[in-house]
This record gives sequence, structure tokens and C-alpha cells, in this order.
Amino acid sequence: MKQNLTDWQSLERDAERGYEVMGREGHSGWEVEVRFDNGTSPKHPERKATSREEAVKIGREVATMRQA
Repeated sequence: MKQNLTDWQSLERDAERGYEVMGREGHSGWEVEVRFDNGTSPKHPERKATSREEAVKIGREVATMRQA
């Protein structure tokens, strides 16, 4: 099945901290979005990740900064 570039994938879910790292792979790397359980607007970091693992790391950093 061909994947649409608008399809977000769940990369990591942290129910204890209340966030989910979403990602989608494009031509220039992984775009990251962090969604929060408490209704806070999703956060989109400026930088793109070169791999799925880096996208998860960026998402964790964004979630940690938001919750601090």
C-alpha cells in the first residue's frame, strides 16, 4: 500500500506524561508533531529529523520543554 505524505504515524505514546509523538516521512526528512492529552495545541518543531529515531528524540525534547 502506498503511503500518502499527509499520513501521520504514531511514533511514541507516553500515557503517564500525557503526550504522543507523531511523525510523517517526507522528501526532506521526518516532520514531527507532539500532541498533548490535555487539549493543548499540538507543537511542531522547526527542525526535521533524518530518521524515525531522531524524530522520536525531537518529540520527547519538545514534550519535556512544554511540560517544564
